[in-house]
Amino acid sequence: MNIANDMKLYPNKKLSDIINVNVRAILVFDKYNFDYCCNGNRSIREVCKEKNLDLSILIDELKETSDEFQIDKFSEWRLDFLIDYILNNHHQYIHKMIPVISDLSNKISDEYGEKFSELKSIARIFSVIYKDLKQHMLKEEQILFPYIKQLVSLNDAGNKSEKPYFGMIDNPIRMMESEHKTAIEEYDSLKELTNNFTFHEDSNQALRNLYGQLEDFGKDLHLHIHLENNILFPKSIALEKEML
Repeated sequence: MNIANDMKLYPNKKLSDIINVNVRAILVFDKYNFDYCCNGNRSIREVCKEKNLDLSILIDELKETSDEFQIDKFSEWRLDFLIDYILNNHHQYIHKMIPVISDLSNKISDEYGEKFSELKSIARIFSVIYKDLKQHMLKEEQILFPYIKQLVSLNDAGNKSEKPYFGMIDNPIRMMESEHKTAIEEYDSLKELTNNFTFHEDSNQALRNLYGQLEDFGKDLHLHIHLENNILFPKSIALEKEML
């Protein structure tokens, strides 16, 4: 079902539900700085009121993205397939890009930090993001994701599951969600510091490249967290409850 055609219900739809059936809605949500990953349980109406935006204009923009692009329904994927997608796309992207962006931000900070005062803060904040995300993904890759895949495999075979050493799955999931929120807050501080990555008039190409890479990094991070917080985690909790 394409919820963009249901205009009467659209204003009350959760941000996360809209992304689940139309991933291209991210283009609109990013434009207005809507937090659909960590706060995706709010409705469009609520967020528009909070940000003093015209609800009808936003809905028209969302409908255009839905009409123009193919619908991607992540919520219909098997959990093990979704995990592989997250690992092969989002985790691999972060593993590849965080050292690149970190090195570039440090280099530019050393070279132009006196001229552009925010560069030193950018390098410092991104180094924190770098460290936090590496530790976060390690816990997902070595503990949480293998357990979810085990649940799927046991369920396919018609077997029950036993409680893991960390108790119920919502224990590590709460930790992952808390770390997601921290990562988004850290990234948002970069956006605020740079006025949404707006270039200085006399910015050179290296600084433009850094801002562009940071912006792309944020777009990927938001979708990555959305897939986990709003699809993978709730479905994994429900699956475990069925099997214990």
